[in-house]
Amino acid sequence: MRVAQGRFHGKGLSFNTRMYEDAYPGPTLRVNPGDKLVIHLENALGENDPLNNCSQALDALYTICVPNTTNLHVHGVHVSPTQDNVSVTVSPGHTHTYQFDIPTDHPTGTFWYHPHHLPGDLIQQLGGMSGMIVVEDPDLVKTHPDMAAMGESILVLQKVAWCRNDSDPCGFDSAGHVVHDGSYYFPKVSTIYDSLMPMDPHPEDWKDTQYISANGQYQPTLHLKAGEIRNLRVLNAATDLELILHIDLACSAWLLATDGAWRDTPEALHGNSLVPGNTVVLSIADRTDVAVMCPHTGRFKLESKPFNAAQTTYTGHPAIDEHSMIVNQTVMWIEVAATEEVHSFQKLPSKLPARPSWMDDLISFPADQLSAHRSVYMAGVPSVVDASSPYNYTVLNNVSYNGDFSIFPGVNRVEEWLLSAHPPGCKVREADPDQCDLDIYGNGSSVALDIGSSHVFHMHTEHFQVVRTDPPDAPGLDFKVGEWHDTLLFGHNSPDVYIRVNLANYTGDVWYHCHYMKHAVQGMIARANVV
Repeated sequence: MRVAQGRFHGKGLSFNTRMYEDAYPGPTLRVNPGDKLVIHLENALGENDPLNNCSQALDALYTICVPNTTNLHVHGVHVSPTQDNVSVTVSPGHTHTYQFDIPTDHPTGTFWYHPHHLPGDLIQQLGGMSGMIVVEDPDLVKTHPDMAAMGESILVLQKVAWCRNDSDPCGFDSAGHVVHDGSYYFPKVSTIYDSLMPMDPHPEDWKDTQYISANGQYQPTLHLKAGEIRNLRVLNAATDLELILHIDLACSAWLLATDGAWRDTPEALHGNSLVPGNTVVLSIADRTDVAVMCPHTGRFKLESKPFNAAQTTYTGHPAIDEHSMIVNQTVMWIEVAATEEVHSFQKLPSKLPARPSWMDDLISFPADQLSAHRSVYMAGVPSVVDASSPYNYTVLNNVSYNGDFSIFPGVNRVEEWLLSAHPPGCKVREADPDQCDLDIYGNGSSVALDIGSSHVFHMHTEHFQVVRTDPPDAPGLDFKVGEWHDTLLFGHNSPDVYIRVNLANYTGDVWYHCHYMKHAVQGMIARANVV
């Protein structure tokens, strides 16, 4: 798979960017359990600018270091961390061969790949370097004929946004949004942000543009027949954007899987106090499998919705700044044609493919057999105290990543982790309740931390199960208790989330971090050495 400069042609603009196989997004990879996936990753990008080989990962000017150095991460795929090794460096002009041994009992489902070489992966992902991986079941016709009869459509969602006025991109500020820096809006023409790849010689010809592309297209059309059930494999590859996707109420929709993990049975999208009916929320890097059926002919919308008041309260201030679009957008049209057959409605599967034994239900796992209880707290160190401002750096459990291992779990052991945006003992500042003071260095001097943000927890190699929340029964924005995920959003006013994970089958480095990759680049990342 070749990484090289390519050109994206979109609505209102076209620009140069880094691509897999000259495609935006990259090609979909399909494998079966038991396969060996071999990828020869060729880096055909130009050399890095010596001026951008900076020692600081992401400095105050948002200079991206080594933006032409890359590697590959198979997100959500359960393979050995020695094979999915994000410490590999593939420099310009070099090739690295990855070999991923897919387990014979690997769950079938929706996964993806993207670069993970910090810090250059930030601009590479913003530029569209990502693609879907589908693990298929060759025996599906025999084991789940209703599933086999249901067609599927790939839907890779990415952000296309460029605004002429950096001080108020596309009217964001006037709509009440907090905008920290124009570099959130890709592509940015500034040579500071990317000195190696001028986006376009004539950006004066561009129009202010902000939309969600679907498979690289602006508002494509999905064709269905009345009564046909289609599985939408949806990936949020927008890098720094939460998505609230609403399917027209004229159609029916059921949740089949989260982050590549099948539910036991399809669940109708009835909604709750946070999420309306026929709606799914995808935080950064989330995937969902959603079955859609429209009983009548017509033209219907799949829309991206802005955060409402309750959702904004849940997440904290990022819900109303660069992490969401501010207007309703049509992401895709669903064109439903008549069918000649009478009573031709497909049958919804009553049972979905089984998860492997190492993903058995953990809610009922005996508490006295848990190997460890751990906590993950994420926060940023703001550049301006008592004001919403960019981070100088970020911390995970009060540490900005320094290369050391953080924990040493045992293989094939079950652990329970708490995910929270509120570090214990952090004293809320009176002038700004979105910040608190904590002695993170143990030297008697407090540091102001931002606790008003949301973060996206991602664990490599393993899936985890949400087992409870505090307060109990509090709804989640992109999760429900009992679901399996590898990526999960938690925010300023979200409940504390308790997860359990079986560190199954593999020893080695298991990374966990905020998948808003700018936060990871700034230090919100850690690694466990599973022994």
